[in-house]
Amino acid sequence: MYQTQLKDGNVVISELPYELIKNNIQFHRATNCTIFLAPNANLAEGMIHVYGDHAAVFIGNTNLRRAAIHAHAQSCVYIGNRVYMNGHGEPQSIRATGTAHVIIGNHCLCSMGINITTTDTHLIYDRASRRRVNKEESIFIGDHVWLGREVKVYKKACISSGCMCAAGGIVSGGLYPANSLLAGLPARIKKEGSIFWLSPCSYDLSDEELGHYTALDEADEEYRNACFEPTQEEMLHPADLDAALRTLSHSRDKVAFLYDKLWCNNAHNRFAWEDSTEATGGSIPACDDAFSRLKLTYTQHTKDTTAACEASQLQPEDMAALLCAGSIRWKCFYYGLLSIFSLGAKRRYYRARKREMNKWRSRIATIKAAFQAKLSGES
Repeated sequence: MYQTQLKDGNVVISELPYELIKNNIQFHRATNCTIFLAPNANLAEGMIHVYGDHAAVFIGNTNLRRAAIHAHAQSCVYIGNRVYMNGHGEPQSIRATGTAHVIIGNHCLCSMGINITTTDTHLIYDRASRRRVNKEESIFIGDHVWLGREVKVYKKACISSGCMCAAGGIVSGGLYPANSLLAGLPARIKKEGSIFWLSPCSYDLSDEELGHYTALDEADEEYRNACFEPTQEEMLHPADLDAALRTLSHSRDKVAFLYDKLWCNNAHNRFAWEDSTEATGGSIPACDDAFSRLKLTYTQHTKDTTAACEASQLQPEDMAALLCAGSIRWKCFYYGLLSIFSLGAKRRYYRARKREMNKWRSRIATIKAAFQAKLSGES
């Protein structure tokens, strides 16, 4: 993996060279911030915005599609593996600010128009004491959680693994037990611990396949993977995670914590919570220090230099793009033309496709420039 040192102490750790992903990352008066992208993380049309000092963003093996991630000073955003972000309709917005964090586990479904934020945006005070009463609070979303269309998740929400949030719901302060159905404004527990859900879409299944899913056997692996039970040995309490993260002042330490304690933690019931479980004040079970053993290639990026990139470092999709450069250029023109003469959702779709083709053209230009620079140096 590459560790690219940017100006103002900002660092990006990624499988691809920074030149190939920099258009998806923006630093806004940010200093000493760290972004970690897992080997199969795909930013697609997604954007990562980082503000302030010592913010940290950790993206697992997930396709962000059109999601917008906002991490402000001292805060963290963590998204695990195989999180589905619906690329149609309104894009998802995830914002962590005010030393509060957003933690999202593995294999979650995020429908259209999802909004997750740790802040009320504006400041609210008690008139008598003149003290602020709406401080920012962290959000924790467990593994295998389904957020329906236009669900809003606000500060202090702790959604356990296996939960479903019905479309249009507003989930805020409170701990919601595993395998529960949440619905309403504000969201209430409609069925506690009695449901589970599977990811296959019913309209993609044949009659025979639908018959298989009519009822599942207890021994079925899909059933076991979708059901969670709170266990003291595996559980990571939200308050403990929050307290531990708040003790870390440097963004790199936060990324190392997220890598070792969450990304490398495969415990099935780690985010299966219950109200009766008490926090320990930040004590997290010890685990292997895997982050310190990562093999990183250190590079430095400035506006005036282009890092040379060898063929052995190219990903298969980049090599395919080089071979199909003419086709990508034609598709960019084609989608641009269709976006002019289309209306509504089709116009948005064609514009999105055009933006995607433009990114590939930019990536191809970067690769070609790197090779030309390398050849010039060798000659």
